[in-house]
Amino acid sequence: MTTALAAQLAQIRKVSNHPLDLKAQKKAHSKSLLFDSKTAATQDFDSIFQICLQGFDELCHLDQRYSKFKDNLFSEQSKDEDRTLLTHAQNVQLDVALHDFLALISSRVLLQPALIAIEWLVRRFRVHEHNLEAFVLTFLPYHDAPIFPTMLSILPGETIPSLKFLRPYIQSLTSPPRHSLAYAASHNKTFFAALNAFILKCCQCGYQSSTLISFWAGLVSEALATKCNESRSASLEAQRQQQEEVTRLILAVASDSLTIKGVPDLRAAMYMIITVLASKADLDDEVLKRLMLAVVSDWEDSSQAGLICIVVLVDKMQSAKLPSRVTKALMAIDELSSDLSILKTRYRIDPLVLSLYSGLTRRLSKTGDKRELHLLRRLFDANLLSIETYPDACRRLLKSANQYTSNENTELDIDSSLSSLILDFAGHSRLGPDLQEQMQKAAALLGPPVKSLRITRTGRSSASDFDEDNLNSRDHTRSMSEEFELLASGIPTKAAYEVSFLSHSESYVFGSLEAAFSKLSTSATNVSKFSALPVIRKSMGMSEPLFLSFYVRVWCGSNPGQVRAAAIRAVTEYFAEEKPVADPQFLMPYMLYGLSDSSPHVREAMGDLILHLQDFYTTVEGQAEERKFPILGREQVYGQLERARDFHWLPPSVARRLLIDIITPGLEECLLDQNQIFSRITNILKGTKNGGSLRKVHTELKTSVRAAIFACLCSHVSQTPLVSVKLRLLPMLNKIEKIGNSSRPKLLMTVLRSLLGPKNQNLAEACAKQQIDYEEYVKNAVGILAPNEHESMQTLQNIIEGSVSDIRPRVLHAVLEYTARTWRSFNNELQTALATSLLRVSLRTKESGDSNFRTPAAEALETLSSLPLGNHTLTALLYDLPPISNGNEVGSRAAKRRRLENHVEREATEPSHDQRVNVIKQVTVVLELVDQSQTHVDSQLLPAIFTVFTDLKAANEDSGEGLSYLQAIALERMLAIVEKAEGLREPKLSLDGIETDLLLDCIKSSSSPQVRNTGLLLLSALAHIIPEQILHNVMPIFTFMGSDVLRQGDDYSAHVVRQTMDSIVPRLVQSLHKRKGELSGISELLLSFAAAFDHVPSQRRLDTYMSLLDQVGPDSYLFAFVAILLNSYPRNRRALSFAVEITNKYSVQTRLKTVGQYTHLLLDSLKAKPAIFAQILPLNPTHNHVENILALLPFLPDLLSTKVLVDQTRSELLNKSDASAEVQRLYEDALGETFLLSESLPEVDHAQRLCMRTFDSLLGLLPMSRLVEAFETLLARSSETIRKQIVRSFDLRMGDKRDLQSSSESCLQLLPRLITTIEQTSDATLHRMSLNAMDNIIDVVGKRDIDVVKRCVDTITDDRSLKSREPGMRCATLLCLSTCVEAAGEAFIPLIPRAMPAALEALEESMAINAEDKTLHNAAYSFFTALFIYIPFMVSGQSLDRLLRASYESANSEMGKDCDEIRSQTIRLIAKRIDANVVFEALERTWTSAMEQGPTAVKEYMELLRLSMDRHPKSAILSQSQKLGDIFLKAFDLRRIQCSPRTEESYTDAEITDVENAFNESAIAMVYKLNDATFRPLFTKACEWAYEGLPETGNGRIYRKSTWYTFLVHLFSTLKSIVTNYANFILEDAAGILRNPNLRDGEGKHLWQQVIHVLHATFEHDQDEFYHSPSHFTPVSNTLLSQISHADKIDVQDDLIPAIVELAVAADSSIHHKQMNAAILQHMHSDRTRVRLAAVQCELALTSRLGEEWLALLPEMLPLVSELQEDDDEVVEKETLRWIQKIEETIGESLAPMLQ
Repeated sequence: MTTALAAQLAQIRKVSNHPLDLKAQKKAHSKSLLFDSKTAATQDFDSIFQICLQGFDELCHLDQRYSKFKDNLFSEQSKDEDRTLLTHAQNVQLDVALHDFLALISSRVLLQPALIAIEWLVRRFRVHEHNLEAFVLTFLPYHDAPIFPTMLSILPGETIPSLKFLRPYIQSLTSPPRHSLAYAASHNKTFFAALNAFILKCCQCGYQSSTLISFWAGLVSEALATKCNESRSASLEAQRQQQEEVTRLILAVASDSLTIKGVPDLRAAMYMIITVLASKADLDDEVLKRLMLAVVSDWEDSSQAGLICIVVLVDKMQSAKLPSRVTKALMAIDELSSDLSILKTRYRIDPLVLSLYSGLTRRLSKTGDKRELHLLRRLFDANLLSIETYPDACRRLLKSANQYTSNENTELDIDSSLSSLILDFAGHSRLGPDLQEQMQKAAALLGPPVKSLRITRTGRSSASDFDEDNLNSRDHTRSMSEEFELLASGIPTKAAYEVSFLSHSESYVFGSLEAAFSKLSTSATNVSKFSALPVIRKSMGMSEPLFLSFYVRVWCGSNPGQVRAAAIRAVTEYFAEEKPVADPQFLMPYMLYGLSDSSPHVREAMGDLILHLQDFYTTVEGQAEERKFPILGREQVYGQLERARDFHWLPPSVARRLLIDIITPGLEECLLDQNQIFSRITNILKGTKNGGSLRKVHTELKTSVRAAIFACLCSHVSQTPLVSVKLRLLPMLNKIEKIGNSSRPKLLMTVLRSLLGPKNQNLAEACAKQQIDYEEYVKNAVGILAPNEHESMQTLQNIIEGSVSDIRPRVLHAVLEYTARTWRSFNNELQTALATSLLRVSLRTKESGDSNFRTPAAEALETLSSLPLGNHTLTALLYDLPPISNGNEVGSRAAKRRRLENHVEREATEPSHDQRVNVIKQVTVVLELVDQSQTHVDSQLLPAIFTVFTDLKAANEDSGEGLSYLQAIALERMLAIVEKAEGLREPKLSLDGIETDLLLDCIKSSSSPQVRNTGLLLLSALAHIIPEQILHNVMPIFTFMGSDVLRQGDDYSAHVVRQTMDSIVPRLVQSLHKRKGELSGISELLLSFAAAFDHVPSQRRLDTYMSLLDQVGPDSYLFAFVAILLNSYPRNRRALSFAVEITNKYSVQTRLKTVGQYTHLLLDSLKAKPAIFAQILPLNPTHNHVENILALLPFLPDLLSTKVLVDQTRSELLNKSDASAEVQRLYEDALGETFLLSESLPEVDHAQRLCMRTFDSLLGLLPMSRLVEAFETLLARSSETIRKQIVRSFDLRMGDKRDLQSSSESCLQLLPRLITTIEQTSDATLHRMSLNAMDNIIDVVGKRDIDVVKRCVDTITDDRSLKSREPGMRCATLLCLSTCVEAAGEAFIPLIPRAMPAALEALEESMAINAEDKTLHNAAYSFFTALFIYIPFMVSGQSLDRLLRASYESANSEMGKDCDEIRSQTIRLIAKRIDANVVFEALERTWTSAMEQGPTAVKEYMELLRLSMDRHPKSAILSQSQKLGDIFLKAFDLRRIQCSPRTEESYTDAEITDVENAFNESAIAMVYKLNDATFRPLFTKACEWAYEGLPETGNGRIYRKSTWYTFLVHLFSTLKSIVTNYANFILEDAAGILRNPNLRDGEGKHLWQQVIHVLHATFEHDQDEFYHSPSHFTPVSNTLLSQISHADKIDVQDDLIPAIVELAVAADSSIHHKQMNAAILQHMHSDRTRVRLAAVQCELALTSRLGEEWLALLPEMLPLVSELQEDDDEVVEKETLRWIQKIEETIGESLAPMLQ
């Protein structure tokens, strides 16, 4: 009862939530994904919720699907939900929401917001405990990400069965490798089912991602492959059961996954899984068919992956019968034959194609549907079958013919198609004669009169005669036993004196034995025979280690994995057979080595060996039994040891515990992961308690036992000759610190000493021979040293200083790495000693290193530089430095201080040059170490560093050597110390030894920028601590800065300047105020900085001078700085731009105040005795005031016109606030000062222009409403010059449309004032500017008051405006009129009689020769554009004709791109807005004008015509068809007009071709809008016009016909078969032209070429059998073929032969073909070579195009072919051979017998 009760209580504790255990609750609350346990334990749910809610909100922004969880999981109420207090139903509902959220977030786990959101589920709902499976599966696809170990750390200790494979990784907190997951999926059914269910749920809910699906597919595929491979080693029955189980699982998953729609990635993944299953498993046909049905179920599209899956499944089937649903699904694929052709190169598709033939023929015999027959034809044409499968396909087709023709309901076209297909099959060369005969009979009986057919199958055609299972086999040249005998003959029969292959003496037989075993390891029989060889003495295996040591060396060597595994299995077999009489514990380290092998097969074999040895050690229990079993090889295994008694063997009881209690319990994990064994051993020997299966061992394993195991392993590592074993075990032993640091150096020191003596070279060679990384081995060998252990540290120091002879660079490198790695473990004294040793080594010069390593000095210096040196070490190194200078007073004082502090008296001797160099090098190294140890600087170092600095300065003055680098380091370290002390409230810093005059002297005298900058910063820092010692040196500092530091371009110098100014400038300002007055004192400071402007780097000018101005006050002295700067750099554009830029960095008030002060300064400079100007800028008596104005005045307009100032000032003036009032006051002051300046300026044009620019810019600062209010006032109080400037300023402001819209009412009030100004003024400039202002106002607000607009139009349509000769006046008037048209609309109609003639006149005058005016041209077109948009009906008749003629002239005048664009816009508006009849009549009247202007005008004419036809409906075009026909007839006559006769004004041939292309395209566009009833009369009329409209004499008719036939080429090529019957109208004329071709000149050849092209187009698109009629065919054929006789004058290949071939295709009649062939053959008798060649080329082209259809005439060709083979011309003979090759390729047989 007690035991049962205890078990029940334990079970209750296991599932309890510890409601009263506060410690347990706190521990559970500290589980977190984001925070460490200490931080997490202190957080409450309110703070956690606020953090996690931010991540959840970011997720909602990414994907709105997360929003549905706002009301439950992430609601305010969720903070108070405790799962332990909820009911079962509530918990079930909560689990549903949690699972849904985890499925949705599984695709975004790696995003930071997702982790933050999951944190809430962990902390509040304990999802990692209550929903463990879903939680882990959410993270599992990212098992190699850094977050996965963190996730494992919060999982509970006890996992569920589906996740038990994670236990070792939870204990070690490492990510599981991919193969472990695959192994778990293949062996853990619950995990496999859970993974599938999770993925399918994600896909069903639409939460899938490509990462999730690819992970699942890959894992399931690997698991299936593993499962199938493992099943093959079982019995047949077990194999069948396992495969049935796997298939059942996959079918269930497939049925669920393939029914999910909208997830193509899931379907493709399922196809891959099914493909893997079919490839790896031996499935019967029924299972394969079920898989196929699953694949094609809900087949939405024919993906390539699905088709591949079907191909693989069919390939595995035994029968060839496909399920009907699969056949039907494949038939639904549109391009099945093409897809199979693509797959043919990678997959075996013959079985699928044969199965399709069977399925399709069965369906054809049942349904008689044409679709099956068409698919059969496509499959045959695609040539998918291999040669061997043709007979089988033929038999299946014969069977179909037999079944189909026995049907009564047959169709003639199906019969004929099936007959054709059978004949095609029968023509294959691989079929036997009997089968071919049967196929031909079946095809013959399938003719239209036949209703049924029976085919009697003969024995020869029986399918049983084709043995498809006949496989090739290979004969073995020798049996395995013969191979063993052959190898054994070369092996020695015995080993001389060897008792162990692990001894350190060289073996003479091991190499041959290992080679023989490697070859025999593939056969278990041969391995057994090998073990029985007398040379390895298996019979003595329990008395001497020779036998076992051989196999140890084999599996620890560099042999292949199967050889290593075979060696382990041989030892396992030995222990299975042999009764143990000795303790084989020497195998222990080598078994650990085997368990860490990278090959899983080796680890599995080692697992078997361990289990056998476990049985052995189980029997050896008790002291009595242990004494019976001596240790095997105790004195022999490693040979004769010098100190054999020091070797630590394990007592049998400890060896038993090592094997049974330590290694065996973790064996399963070790087989999965090669690193698991060493991790396990390390944790056990360390005494680490990670829980789980190790806990019991830890509680019972005493320290003495762990120490014994550790010592034994160390002894084996120390003595084994196998370097690979040393390298594998040393990292583990070096990690064991508690019991290892004290004993490891003693036990393993021989390993390290082997690296230091002469044997080092042999060790390196052994590593190379065993393929071991020597550097890695050396690193681990050095790792045996223990920090602060005396012998280890003594050895370490000896190696560093080189006290040990023959140290290889790799060893020193490893020792130095160890020193850096364990530096923090050393005490202060040891750190100082080692640092001193490293410093001495680094100063050595006469050393050489390995080619792959630096010298020992360089290695030591690098190590020393990387160490975190403490203040104790740094102070010792500084005080130990020898003096550099000698004889100098300061240097002597510094040297004395060092001597006193070190309590050592040195003799003052003059050092030699080499000694001085060494001292400087030592000082350099030590100062660099101090510089690198920035985190450890302390105020205690300041006296020592300043002493060294003083010594450096003295040495530099003595010898002039470049010690600036060292001085800079010393200054930087002192600066860091001072800045650190400055940050404290009460700095504890001893500055008694700091001499500021010495620092300043060093700064001035040094040539190094770094020394100067750092020195300045140090002085600035000291100014805060000891200001009284710095103030008396202020001015020298800034004098030095202005001449030097400000000119440096680096960022550090900029930082120095800012730091210095921030610290010192305020004190300097106070000093200047006291001495010389406020303005003059500040001017002196500003002048010193402004003088350096040109030398200050551009990238830091702004920051430097802004820092200066911020210190002195920009409101008071910004204007003075600008004046000083511009006076120092007059007419310097960079200085001016900088002044504007720096001023714009301040507020609006400061800028306006600066403008007023600056303007006042300029006014003061004009006085006879300037007051302010004299204080700021020095004046000499001869200085010209005008030059001052010209140098300083450009600043004002540049500043006032900047956009940022304009926008900010307008914004401030529109606000009603105190700041706005201040801005208004400052603006009025600046404006008043500007008026005074303009009146006071001398009459200098440039100065006046600058002042007017300033005035414009000032007015530009006002908002439009304020500007309109001030308009009257400004005009009333100003002079005539100012009056013009005011109007000009208004004109400029009117260009801002947004400004006008915001003040529309105010702008409308300006129009009457502008009208008055235009009417009263006689100044043309003022008149034009008023027009521009009026135009801008009407454009924006004109529609609000039409009456005012009419008044404006009445005013500007007088002769003063429209006919003015002043440049720009007419342009402004026309632009204003166009704006008025837009605003007034139809109200403008009464004014058109006055405006339009003037506009046309202006347009015509703008194109006058030598007086072109582009601006006037564009203004006139702008006016007409407005008319066409708003009142298009007012432009017609003569006005339109006149406009079009002007447009033609404009197109020809080439006035520029802008003119072309605005004219094209007007043309498009004419086509769009004017009625079609008006436009066509105008075009007809103006054709001659367009043609006279040139090709460009004609193209524009055609563009207008085409646009008009496109823009108007079909009815309008039909009504104007006659008029359009007349237009095109005129256009078609252009070639004749231009070429009869040709003059200098005529178009070139290229221009004529371009123009013809343009009106041909327009004509085609017209034809598209006409019907046959309308177009046919027009076509007839055009034919009569072309054929009979001109006399036959002259070239006029040729020119006209050339154009007409060019159009016909476009017509027949574009409309194709629609207009084929129109060829009736042209055949007679075309034949006449070809009968009498004029090929002597270019025009005749051009006409001939166009006729051929027209005929070619009619032939090519003849779909109505037009040329089948002899009446159409004969005249064309005879004349066309007769053209071959002109082969020496025409292009046969490109023009004639293609037309002949298309005629043959269109004729499609054997009679017509025979006529054509006869005509062509006649030309082969010609005496001219070119004619014969053309005839042969024509026959070749016809053969290539028509194939067998043309070769029906082969008998007629053969005689001439034979003759042409021996033609006199080589080219003809070669072309004939090409023709013969094409014939043979087509008919499939040689012509040689026929030609003999």
